[in-house]
Amino acid sequence: MVKVGILINDGIMATAVTGIIDVLNLANRLHHKATGASAAPLSWQLVGIDKKYVTSSQGMLFKADVWLEESEQFDVLIWAGSQYQDDQALWSLCTSMAPFSEKIKQLCERAELVLAGCTAVPMLANTGLLKGKKITASWWLEGFFQRYIKGCQLNVSHSLQIDGKFLTCGATTSFLQLTWYLVRHYLGKDIADSIARYLLIDTEHFQQTAFYSLDLLPEHQDSALKQVQDWITQNLDKQIDLATLAYKLNVSERTLTRRFKKQFGLSPMQYVQIARIERACYLLKHTSNTAQQIASMLSYQDDAAFRKVFIKHKGISMGEYRRTPAKFFAHE
Repeated sequence: MVKVGILINDGIMATAVTGIIDVLNLANRLHHKATGASAAPLSWQLVGIDKKYVTSSQGMLFKADVWLEESEQFDVLIWAGSQYQDDQALWSLCTSMAPFSEKIKQLCERAELVLAGCTAVPMLANTGLLKGKKITASWWLEGFFQRYIKGCQLNVSHSLQIDGKFLTCGATTSFLQLTWYLVRHYLGKDIADSIARYLLIDTEHFQQTAFYSLDLLPEHQDSALKQVQDWITQNLDKQIDLATLAYKLNVSERTLTRRFKKQFGLSPMQYVQIARIERACYLLKHTSNTAQQIASMLSYQDDAAFRKVFIKHKGISMGEYRRTPAKFFAHE
């Protein structure tokens, strides 16, 4: 039997905890159906990091099966994400875990797989276990890593990243992909694929770029940077380069890049590109302009090049995006 420990702390996302359990429970049922075996292959315990009763961000009360200090070993350790409020609150949560870091590291070192999702990724990274590892996290946390946590090979374009026994994933619902991988690792492809069909888990497109939204980036108080952002929004129909943006902010190109990276986790030109993609999405949904016309309106002389950029970010073509009802896009 595979023993799974699910780390929980105050502020945990209730859906992440219950969703992980739902996937594990379904895997046991499908395994019994396929093999006839009466013994469940997967077992799990809720591990309270610092207390027996944990309150989720939605006010739901979870009773831990065991305290962290009482735990000895798990085959798999999962740390589900907590509700994100702002960067300062997340950093406070990360630092509040410091007294428990050594025990968490012990359990992780003994485990065969270690999984973390959403805001739990920086919490795990802050223990030092992910130093030098290829990881991902929620796309809007890239700036947080730039400011607070160094030494990880972060790539937030992916929604699932595997490096040795460490698996990290993006925003909250991608815990489904994490647990799907766990099931596939221990129970095989057939059962994992059945779970994906039952629960509509996308196991082919492990990308977060389709969900990027500049409106959802963390708030900041840098008034000069806000002016540059506004200027970019108002001038997407013009050629924009790094030198022009640096001139607008009256700083060097290096300083401008550093400030964008620190605040957003994006270079200035990456920010401009995402802004153009978002404008294109709006035009595709609200006008009858052709893809070629939209590319020209966004200062792309070569519409084929813009089409490639669009597909890279959204995962579908401009034509497919226009035909797809807006309700299928989470940020619209």
